[in-house]
Amino acid sequence: MEMLFDCDDSFNKILQFSNIAWPVVSLKVFFQMICTVYDGIATPDIFPSDDLSSYVVQTYRDNEKNEKLYYSLEKKTCYFLFKAGSYVFCFHLPLLGGWDHYKLQTYQEHIFNAILESKGYTYCYLVKTLFGGLVNE
Repeated sequence: MEMLFDCDDSFNKILQFSNIAWPVVSLKVFFQMICTVYDGIATPDIFPSDDLSSYVVQTYRDNEKNEKLYYSLEKKTCYFLFKAGSYVFCFHLPLLGGWDHYKLQTYQEHIFNAILESKGYTYCYLVKTLFGGLVNE
């Protein structure tokens, strides 16, 4: 699947994704975030819940924002994460084209909004509702 997001005339192609994979799902168990579901582009990592170098841990621990966007130029990947109860969902979104730190920093908010507006809100709401209900059972 390929998604193309447009912003304005000065920068037509904000972001282009290809091969969007299933989300990586991590669960907080005691003092660790354990990867419970993953696909071929991710590894089943376990992170201590105080490891702030982990995007999963940062997302889990942030009580203000449930959805987050990170990126790695080395891996040419954006990471869209959101939490639902004790779970954190992470989508690996490969970047296509020429990106540098400045361009990603400049357009980070536009990228984030484009992801959410292209069904991200619906998906996040559905998963949060489903997992929120299961957590309270």
